[in-house]
Amino acid sequence: MSFRFICAGVALAAAASLVGCRTSSSSTKAAPASGAMRWSQPGQLKAEAATGIVDLRSERGPGSTEAVYERAVALATTSEAKVRALVALGHAQLELIRIQPALKSFYEARRLSYQGGMSASITALVNGGLGDAYLASGDFALAGRYLAKAAEEARGRERDLLNAKLVVVSRDLNDLDAATRYRGRLSQPISPEVRQILDRGLRKAPQLARAGMPAGGDEDEDADLGARTPANSPPASSGEKLRIFSRASWNARSPHKNIEPMGRVDKITVHHSGGDDVWSSSEADTAEEIRKIQRYHQKEQGWADIGYHYVIDRTGAIWQGRRLRYQGAHARGSANHGNVGIVLLGNYVHQSVSRAQKDSLELLLETLCEHFSVPAGSVYTHREILGGKTDCPGPALTQCVKEIRARLQKRLVAYKP
Repeated sequence: MSFRFICAGVALAAAASLVGCRTSSSSTKAAPASGAMRWSQPGQLKAEAATGIVDLRSERGPGSTEAVYERAVALATTSEAKVRALVALGHAQLELIRIQPALKSFYEARRLSYQGGMSASITALVNGGLGDAYLASGDFALAGRYLAKAAEEARGRERDLLNAKLVVVSRDLNDLDAATRYRGRLSQPISPEVRQILDRGLRKAPQLARAGMPAGGDEDEDADLGARTPANSPPASSGEKLRIFSRASWNARSPHKNIEPMGRVDKITVHHSGGDDVWSSSEADTAEEIRKIQRYHQKEQGWADIGYHYVIDRTGAIWQGRRLRYQGAHARGSANHGNVGIVLLGNYVHQSVSRAQKDSLELLLETLCEHFSVPAGSVYTHREILGGKTDCPGPALTQCVKEIRARLQKRLVAYKP
């Protein structure tokens, strides 16, 4: 479905709900055997249009949706009712990709609203319609102008939809600062309608198939974002699905009692495991390597659990480390607060990063940034977050992170912390 239809459909439903807030049992007749909806009597429709109790979407007749709203405009008995009907008509025309007629309807609604000195909510409705029409036409500058006016007056769900469209407009105008600002105004959690708008033109998140993840229980509660990805998402660029192996897959020890809750996530840090080079692609060898890291962190460092939240092996498979609900121990002191830790197995002072690792790291970072509203600029290497006081994650992985971060900055417009 094109973004034009998404915007028109969302706006049409909103406008229709404003024209008629609920369906009267007396206004909706049973459908005849032919499948065509019966029309209400003209006097009845006129009265209901004036009182605002008819849902015009149920008044389908032999004409089109556009004809339904044209009829509503003709039968409106007050200026406000006519403005609402004109806005609904404009959205119906957008749904049919009739942009110029839609603009005419919205501008007529605007003229009437100015003459009548109508409320801010009506003005927002009209400006939002004009913004949608210009967005559908590809005139992003004008779309942004009207959508911004509408967002100033709108509230709740409507304001979120308008701000989401402003994110898209700003992104298409290459104004990432504005896009970040508008996206930061969205309510949390993001609704499916808003997500549908924001995803316009973005590469979809990967399907994260969880190998060895039991159904339900404590492990599934922390499903490493796999539960949020669509079932029909595309595979990783290598042709393989990203796999997130649960803690049970590597026989993790239980965390100690000194473990602390994560709190609000606002940054991500990338590490290498360092020490000896790692070349094995065996799952058994990887599981042993992760257990070795956990033993060192718990016994030698006295930490509650393995310090990292995710481990990426040489094949690009992702393994669950410390659960996301717990603060990690990977960046030293207060730098761990709200910080998701990702480690790539290997020593990237000596080794190069495999293509599979690069792909998995980029897809995981993108998913985490989207899920936790972390901007690309808050993705760090260990060396960066410690101000140069470590060589981790080595030159090869450092360069990889910089390249990924630059791509994410262009592709994702995330919230400011």
